[in-house]
Amino acid sequence: MSALVGAFSRMVDPAVVVVFNGVFRQAGQIHDKIFRVVKAQNYITETTANVGLTKARYRPEQDSITYEEFLQGDGKNLTQYEYAVGTKISSKLAKWNKLGAVKALVASSANAVARRRAFDATKKLERSDATSYTHTTDGSTVIDLTGGDALAAQSASHTTTRTSSTVNNVIRDGTTNNMDIAEDALEAAETVTAPSITDESDEVMEYELDTLFSSRKNSWKAMRLLKTSAGRVGTPNHDINLVYGRYQYHKLPYMDTARDDYWFLMDRKMNESIEAGFLYIEGSNGIEKDGPYVDFDSKTIKYSWAYEVAMGHNEWRPLLVSQGDNT
Repeated sequence: MSALVGAFSRMVDPAVVVVFNGVFRQAGQIHDKIFRVVKAQNYITETTANVGLTKARYRPEQDSITYEEFLQGDGKNLTQYEYAVGTKISSKLAKWNKLGAVKALVASSANAVARRRAFDATKKLERSDATSYTHTTDGSTVIDLTGGDALAAQSASHTTTRTSSTVNNVIRDGTTNNMDIAEDALEAAETVTAPSITDESDEVMEYELDTLFSSRKNSWKAMRLLKTSAGRVGTPNHDINLVYGRYQYHKLPYMDTARDDYWFLMDRKMNESIEAGFLYIEGSNGIEKDGPYVDFDSKTIKYSWAYEVAMGHNEWRPLLVSQGDNT
């Protein structure tokens, strides 16, 4: 039987690699919609921000130039952590040449890794009002929720480096905070919230909010907002929808019911252009496969897959957040 298991492991190993990689590539890719994905250069990635200078100033003839000193902005260290999954292929599957069952086990392993990646990426947004998160399954606290300013991503108490002016990225219209997802809230985000946010030198910023995230609960509402309203049954509104096609929409698959009214707008171009926005830092080796290992005592073939990652942010400005409760 041991020889049979060993021969079977050598036979199925190429198929294991193909099945795992194929299923993993097809799995949901929500992490790269939220984060800028980069490769880790070290176990700890040091992210930092440099405070820019204020706008160039008019200099009358013979007057001295104003020299501004260099200011260091917020800093954050993001540490790699590992997730792993393992599966065992029994001797009976080898004895009866059950390749279909083997493929199913491998596909399930690939989905297990992909689900955890999507879960953690979702928690980064879902818990944007929090400074810590503990996974109830394995007790992990490795998802780094605070930014370089030691605050949650969503806060009315962010401050600028140059003058400590308060900056607020909660979606509001000046009267109502945390507006529920609707056209007036999208308008408020573009015309009230975003214009109120300044950079670290207290300068007005250019915003191009281009990505909308919500829970599954609000997915149909979000999709209706982004589609044309002309001819829709049950509504007298046949005007062109001003937000039609304005945002890329992504549904977050793993949001808790306690927070499923939360929704998020992101300036992805801003996040891609800055050094330390929302970062997903992949381990340098990608998904690492171990096996096949033949366990002669249990008559099984063992496989495992592991990956290293760090998720976090230093700069919170690309993200606007609403808890959706109209406070």
